[in-house]
Amino acid sequence: MSPRTQALFGAALLVSAVCVSAIAYAEPPKYQGQGFVLLENGRVIEGRITSHRDRVNVVVDGNSTINIDAKQVAFAGPSLESLYQNQRSSVRQWGTGEHWHLAHWCIQYGLLDHAIEHYEYLEKNASDSPRFKQLEHLLRESLLTNEKVRSAIKPQAPDTVVTQTKDNSQ
Repeated sequence: MSPRTQALFGAALLVSAVCVSAIAYAEPPKYQGQGFVLLENGRVIEGRITSHRDRVNVVVDGNSTINIDAKQVAFAGPSLESLYQNQRSSVRQWGTGEHWHLAHWCIQYGLLDHAIEHYEYLEKNASDSPRFKQLEHLLRESLLTNEKVRSAIKPQAPDTVVTQTKDNSQ
């Protein structure tokens, strides 16, 4: 191999190594403190979030620590709402698939107002799908078991009913 070929080969290896290390390294989320971590698989972990190098640590229940590779973390924020907004803003092109995904995710994590928004889109665009009936069932079930909804529709005490009796003593 000529010296020129060796130099080109060495430069190519160096560039490849830099590219591979850049791909393999994932920056941990910027948010730290009490909050929520959204994993790449859609699951959520709640706790005190700290980052160190390429790791994210979440202290849950005050004493258990979950140590996560930063590559597995999609986002971290102070609230479930912030995780939802992050997912929503990352959608490049909206279609029924994105609405299915976010409707289910919102139901799973109790963001029922947002789940209803996605449900309404799907009702207009995919109501003939069997998946829509399943989603409708999940949403109804979640609404009926949600404490805020249950207290809003809690039956009121019946009003006192005054009845008149006819006087037959005449």
